[in-house]
Amino acid sequence: MDPGGYFLCAPADPSGTIEKVPFVDGDHRWDGGQFLLFANRNALLDHVPINLREIDDGTPYVNAVDRISPSERQSFFQTWFFFGLLAEFFALNDLDDQAPGDDVMKRRSSLQQLYDDFTVEEGARKYITISKLFEQGIMHGLMCSLRDHSTGQVSRFTYLWKCLKFTYHMVNMSLSYLEKQNWMSISAVGEFMSTAIAYAVQSAFLVIPNPPILTFPWPQHPQYMGRGSVENRMKDAGWCKSDIDRIGLTYQRLNTQHFLSHLKRRDLRWDHSSCSRQRCNAAHIVPQTYELSHAQDGCGCSEIKVNLAKVQQILRDTSTFPILRVHVDADLKSVTIDVEPYTGSKVYVAMSHVWADGLGNPYENSLHRCQISRLAKLIHNLQETVEAKTSESCEPYLLWIDTLCCPAVERQTKALAIERLPAVYTEAKHVLVLDSSIYSFFSEGLHPAEVCLRALASSNWMRRLWTLQEGALARSLYFQFADHPISIVDKSAELFQISMSDPRYRAIFMDVSAELYNLHGFFKKHLDQSYWNEQMWGPSTVFGLLWILQRALHFRSASVESDEPLCIATLLSLDLASIATVQGLEARMEQLWKQVASKGSGVSARIIFYVDNPIHKKGFGWAPKSLLGSDTYSPLDLNNLAARFLPSVVMNEPVKPEDLGSLSDYGLRVKLPGHGLSLNLWRENSPIWMWKGLLDTPIMNESVLCRHETTGRWFRVTEYLRWKAVQQLPDKELPRFGEASPNPLIEDLREGKVYLIRDVKSSAQGATVYLMAQVRQDIPSDSDDRKSMYVYSRRTVLLHEVDRTYARGLEAFREIAAEVAQHELTENLIQARKTESIESDIYQTALAKVVLQVIKPLFTKAFNTDSRVSEFFSANLGMTSAPNNWVVVPSLLPFEAVLSDMPENQSWVVDREI
Repeated sequence: MDPGGYFLCAPADPSGTIEKVPFVDGDHRWDGGQFLLFANRNALLDHVPINLREIDDGTPYVNAVDRISPSERQSFFQTWFFFGLLAEFFALNDLDDQAPGDDVMKRRSSLQQLYDDFTVEEGARKYITISKLFEQGIMHGLMCSLRDHSTGQVSRFTYLWKCLKFTYHMVNMSLSYLEKQNWMSISAVGEFMSTAIAYAVQSAFLVIPNPPILTFPWPQHPQYMGRGSVENRMKDAGWCKSDIDRIGLTYQRLNTQHFLSHLKRRDLRWDHSSCSRQRCNAAHIVPQTYELSHAQDGCGCSEIKVNLAKVQQILRDTSTFPILRVHVDADLKSVTIDVEPYTGSKVYVAMSHVWADGLGNPYENSLHRCQISRLAKLIHNLQETVEAKTSESCEPYLLWIDTLCCPAVERQTKALAIERLPAVYTEAKHVLVLDSSIYSFFSEGLHPAEVCLRALASSNWMRRLWTLQEGALARSLYFQFADHPISIVDKSAELFQISMSDPRYRAIFMDVSAELYNLHGFFKKHLDQSYWNEQMWGPSTVFGLLWILQRALHFRSASVESDEPLCIATLLSLDLASIATVQGLEARMEQLWKQVASKGSGVSARIIFYVDNPIHKKGFGWAPKSLLGSDTYSPLDLNNLAARFLPSVVMNEPVKPEDLGSLSDYGLRVKLPGHGLSLNLWRENSPIWMWKGLLDTPIMNESVLCRHETTGRWFRVTEYLRWKAVQQLPDKELPRFGEASPNPLIEDLREGKVYLIRDVKSSAQGATVYLMAQVRQDIPSDSDDRKSMYVYSRRTVLLHEVDRTYARGLEAFREIAAEVAQHELTENLIQARKTESIESDIYQTALAKVVLQVIKPLFTKAFNTDSRVSEFFSANLGMTSAPNNWVVVPSLLPFEAVLSDMPENQSWVVDREI
């Protein structure tokens, strides 16, 4: 076992078995040569994409996974990207066989020592380990050798960063056949080393002018977080599947994910059967069946009601809010609650709790005696903890808790209480979090990483809507564990100190810091602590706040959906009262977006591309109805949803007017470039699918190939959400996405010319994101702007140019399709379709004649005489013969799709059809 955990960080008492990483012996041993050229030296360059090669000898990239055995493939990757990367950081590479014999032998001995140091035998098996990295002085020595390298620290740093980036891309492109343990070892070392040199730069140990991005979100293995055995083990341990997805999307570091995947839960009573991957419903309350809890099982004490009249009087007649002075005797026989108006001289603690734990009350302002006594004791203990730490002393803390201080039924004073919630949590001396998933554990003896992650990453408190506001507004936030109240800001400072000598915990600290920022960044509290030791950016506009807000809200949920706009309004410092006066989620969100547009002089134009759950009202079809994770099985991920609020891809870059959209009665007005896309039939008056019955599933249902009308360049249009779904959703959930999005891409094109509006700030793996839209027919002639194109949003798509060989092949197929369309046998087929069913003998005979007498002969001739066709199949399918390849003509080009250009500053007014 490695010090402080395992190969990756793990809890001291982990859930499940920590996987070991086997040493994969094989023909490949690290040879000490140049790191980037290992594939060249071993005649395996066909495994390396051309754009990643350091030296390209012309070997085609075919990712030839079948050319070597699975075990040799694993050995090849482990040798190169585990042992080779370590050798690079230990400066053992670039072995020159022409060097003096003693030097060669010495360095070869060092390479053997590398294997001895980073492997361990257990019984008959050998595993890899990184324990050597924690020996006294090893990491400091590595950083010193980098700083003092003979080529200079900048040159050496640049090369190491290049090696890390190359490793990252190679691992990312090999996930489909890289075994999970092998992936884990390579990614763990990559994260370890990239985190180590990033900290060396940030702490000024290395002086690197304008350093690049120093950490990579090491890619997810298909069988790791949220998938396969890891997901099943976590579910058995009590995790909600939305928790698991949240970990994979929110926490970018492998060490954080590994630690959390082995974290035990004790809230097994929660039922997650109705939860989705984005929303946990287990904490939802049903007022009709809600039961107040006792502080201990078996307690039968009675309820105590607060003086509701006094609470209402304070809310109605003053501008402040009620707080409580609790008196409890030793045997609980005398428990009294005095209601007082808050004034600036009074010190109180505001409770932040999850109602599902039983501390709420939807009908009365009352709690059981035992719970009130417990609250009084917790406040007393918190005061003792704070005063022992700060040497401050004051009058006994008073109490505020929503269950007693917000009228449960009467609407007028309840609305006043909700309106004053921001003041309650802002003015509180401390906010104390009560959550059974946290206070079930003792903090004493826990590693600071576990304390932080229990509070921020695995608690039910972090999954509820209102608790975000309560934590964001708090000037001092404590989490109640079984033994002590804990400040996570203080614990993260302890974690920072540990992380200075262990890059694994540095990775966790970075994720904890980001989560704390998502919690506190709205009002920039707790962000001036010296332990951060690095510049924390802050949102300078409402758009930056929306970016934080989306990331903070996505995996939260609320029992009352119309509460969401109220919470958002507080966090964005909007006019809460005007939003609260209207009823219903959509009506309130409409008011909210109007205020956002006013505050930001518009909204990000990018919002039109990434909305899967819009407001159903004319003029607002571009606006999200909610920022909470939806149950629509949308594959839009958290990065998409957060980025839509940023007018620029760079946080806090000055906002340009052209990057913003403005509200109008007919939708959001934006100025963006785009294209027109229309269908040309191969034969006048023919059906769109001229050869119906020939193929069961034409490729056009999934994507459309189109040709630019002036340049002749070829592009592929693919539905963005379907592309994302295949990449991200488990196979078992793809049918449910298909049910939610049943219409294939071709349906929009059937209805007439469509337009593609370009997201100028984004791309996806070489493709550009567009919004496919259709012109509206319902705009009155006296509309406010006749220069704009008024369109309805249809779907988000990707547009990417096909490569040269593919395009040349398509040109040849286009010529064949045009010739087939004009043939008299095709005319006979079209006439047969007008009077006969597809299954009839007459139609099938006519279809067979077109195939056998027209398509196949033309295709065979082209395959044998036209280099464009033979090269297409050789490059894309590895085929050199033509028996059945003719099907590409009707499947790829059932019609001609033509792409045209729109003006660069085209004005669009975008809405969604109701």
